[in-house]
Amino acid sequence: MLTTYGEVDLLESPCVFLPCGHIFTVESLDGVMAMADYYDIDAMTGMPTAIKGNSSDPSSEEMKNCPDCRGSLRLLPRYGRVVRRALLDESTKKFISWSNRQYLELAEPMQSHQEDLMTSLASVPRLIGKVNLKAPSSHLSKLYRLARVGNRYRPLFALYQKIDSFIDKTAANEQPFKRVHDIVEALRRRRLDAGEAVDAFDFDQSLLQTRGNLLATALAIRCEVIAVSDFVKVFDTRRRARDPFSLEVDFSHNRDSCETLISLATITHAPLQQTEGHIFWAHFAALECLVIELHDDDSRPELVADIKTKANEHLKHARELCATFPRQTSSVSAEVEDVGRMLRDSGYRSEMKMIVAAMQAEFSGTGHWYRCENGHPFTVGECGRPMEESRCPQCDAPIGGQNHQAADGVRHATDIEQDFGDMRI
Repeated sequence: MLTTYGEVDLLESPCVFLPCGHIFTVESLDGVMAMADYYDIDAMTGMPTAIKGNSSDPSSEEMKNCPDCRGSLRLLPRYGRVVRRALLDESTKKFISWSNRQYLELAEPMQSHQEDLMTSLASVPRLIGKVNLKAPSSHLSKLYRLARVGNRYRPLFALYQKIDSFIDKTAANEQPFKRVHDIVEALRRRRLDAGEAVDAFDFDQSLLQTRGNLLATALAIRCEVIAVSDFVKVFDTRRRARDPFSLEVDFSHNRDSCETLISLATITHAPLQQTEGHIFWAHFAALECLVIELHDDDSRPELVADIKTKANEHLKHARELCATFPRQTSSVSAEVEDVGRMLRDSGYRSEMKMIVAAMQAEFSGTGHWYRCENGHPFTVGECGRPMEESRCPQCDAPIGGQNHQAADGVRHATDIEQDFGDMRI
């Protein structure tokens, strides 16, 4: 009202003296501080009568200060609850910003690590012994075992450790609201032990920011899917080279982790992570079935059939989610069909079958398969002997050759011709 202090009737309009020296009527400053958002206000007196629930999301507004000089109001007991909620909101917004930034820093290098594994597949040294991935164990310890196969998994292993740390830092008990709750609860119990009567303290759990933890959990499972998929390829490659090496797997505990992700994503209404959980479940199932088939283990056909049936159910749910939430799930819709082909066509080698089938439509007659110096497959049509040089589209290494002489580093891919002999070009 732009009145002076001398013009105010303190019996009708009590005043608040701020630490900065400015003076406001209680009615005026209560309006600035939005007291009605935090308390039930008596219509006659304008005074707070009861505390309101505090289940609203963190406010996008800045912390309120003195309207004249922006001075702090933290020391005013009357507005303590308002100020503390604003501080919590500010801390929560910082937590959200940090978790989003950290997630991007962890997600970006994953694709390059996956590409590095693909290009180095042919350079894996001779393997001896047995790797047992049957006993339930943490993701971290399993990746540690995989990391011992040369140095190929070292970057992915280091990334996984960072993701694991990120999961801990985004857990519910590390968030601002939960940490304050724990502090207050500890003080309440101390007063109860001293014989005081103290009301129970609780808060709306929906205030906890679960998105960062959910993203990190999905990222950790994807990291493991990449490593295990590559290791199965390594196993198949070295098996063909007659290495004295065997692999035993049981990914049921991994699939349990996928089900946990699905459950959390369902509760928090996160369709992308829910879809990823179904895809990951089916991916682990396809890899386990492939290893059983590579071992030519005919003693467990019922197990394979059961796993594939459940995996197809998960893919069905994933397709339904993609149809219901096309915008949110666009980044993984193609992955659903890729994993479906893995289940139908004996794992990752289904990709090679698709390549062969596509080449059939382009070429006629007979031909032979080769690999460039980095292990990427290509075919030579007609007589099957190289007559022209080119570059590998995946790594730019020389492929083909001249006058029936292969380029440097090119070798005959007899394993492909053995597996897909009935699909010769």
